[in-house]
Amino acid sequence: MSIDKLSEAKQLLEQPMTLGSLKRFQVLCRGMDPEAEAVRELRAPIKAKVAEDEDLFFTALEQGLL
Repeated sequence: MSIDKLSEAKQLLEQPMTLGSLKRFQVLCRGMDPEAEAVRELRAPIKAKVAEDEDLFFTALEQGLL
């Protein structure tokens, strides 16, 4: 699964951002393995996509996802 973490995170970037996909990204960031580290490097682009949708942005903030 470890290599799949990074490819799944990249797929999340290509799709319209939803609260579910943001939660999935948080799950992919868990761990201390190199793949989880690589996924965490995608946080800035993920946050930029979330910021494009004001409702999603504030919901994510309320739920502690950002």
